[in-house]
Amino acid sequence: TLIQTILAGEPQDVVNKGGIVEMVVGLEILRYKEPIRRHKMHYWMQTGSSLAEVDYLEARDARIIPIEVKSSTQGGMKSLWQFLRVKHLDYAVRMSLENFGTYTHCDKYDGEAVRHVDVVPVYAIQQMLRHE
Repeated sequence: TLIQTILAGEPQDVVNKGGIVEMVVGLEILRYKEPIRRHKMHYWMQTGSSLAEVDYLEARDARIIPIEVKSSTQGGMKSLWQFLRVKHLDYAVRMSLENFGTYTHCDKYDGEAVRHVDVVPVYAIQQMLRHE
């Protein structure tokens, strides 16, 4: 089926797989918000000598939660780590085709600040968002 191809196929199976997975995650984020309000989606982008972006920014319990979306089980998180450093945050979420997990990073560029990234499979986004 198309869903299996998008989520589990090889990258060459779907040309815009990254964009499609980001759209699915964005639609799921909207799905679990109050339906009677028009919600804005937020992201972060830094331009200049190098481009950096974080796909979604969500507010939870008076905290900003950056969400990075990956369409496979691989891919670096350079922009996400940079955002966490610039905004002095210690927590983020990575939505991908990986199993549940956690990354912990000791940032040598920010006084050895310890930062955590929870990995949530794309199929389980509703579990993360339902608790709003």
